[in-house]
Amino acid sequence: MALAKFREHQDKSGEALQLGNIANALSDLKDYKKSLEYNQRALSIYEELGEPVGISRNLNNIGVLYESTGDMALALQCHFKSLQISRDKHYPSGELLSLGNIGELYLKLSEQQEPYKTDSLIPASKSACLHLALQYLKQSIDMGKNSGDASFYVTDLKCYADALHANGD
Repeated sequence: MALAKFREHQDKSGEALQLGNIANALSDLKDYKKSLEYNQRALSIYEELGEPVGISRNLNNIGVLYESTGDMALALQCHFKSLQISRDKHYPSGELLSLGNIGELYLKLSEQQEPYKTDSLIPASKSACLHLALQYLKQSIDMGKNSGDASFYVTDLKCYADALHANGD
């Protein structure tokens, strides 16, 4: 197993990468609890090594997992932390991914039929969530135009169009 080889060679960065790969596979299998454990182990290693790209990437992955389990507040906390790290360390791909994740999450909140838990990151008003979705998705789209990474751009453009439609524009 690759994970054992990285550990044997004391390659912490490789170990963290493999833990993240295992976490992604577990997430695909809908084993969110175990995926979260592997992502958190990978995140700890990246933090220990001071690798901002790995930290940002794993925070986004953890945010997506929290979103999958319905914990929107923790999901947003992870995405905002990733966004800040990405901006501080000049990691545009991480910034782009975080902006899109935040915008998409706010869009989902604005569309929810059942009441949701509000906090400092989640406004009580669905229209406020929609406004935030538009704001973050627009930032992502503007940044994506210049990035050359069409995958983020296309996904965020579709979410932005959905948000505009929901807003009556």
